[in-house]
Amino acid sequence: MFSSAKRSGDEYFSVLGQNNEQPFARLGLAIARKHTKTAVARNRVKRLIRESFRLHQAELSGLDIVVILRRNIAKMTNQDMFQRLETLWQKIRKQCGVY
Repeated sequence: MFSSAKRSGDEYFSVLGQNNEQPFARLGLAIARKHTKTAVARNRVKRLIRESFRLHQAELSGLDIVVILRRNIAKMTNQDMFQRLETLWQKIRKQCGVY
């Protein structure tokens, strides 16, 4: 399904985006145990990604998005994570042609 998806990322996250022909955005997460050893850390990362997505959902309407974790971000602050994700949401939105 995501073979033709647009890609955006930084050293911690990789974001895949594709138009979904729906009036709303959808989110998928791939948070590997390899990068975050404890369930507590994985749940924290997922919770923060979902919250950031919820805050930007109106801007991302019409997109299917998958967020993949690239490396351990256990020591990253919540504010840092939100800033990185906000930048990635903007990049993927522009790449997919949603303004």
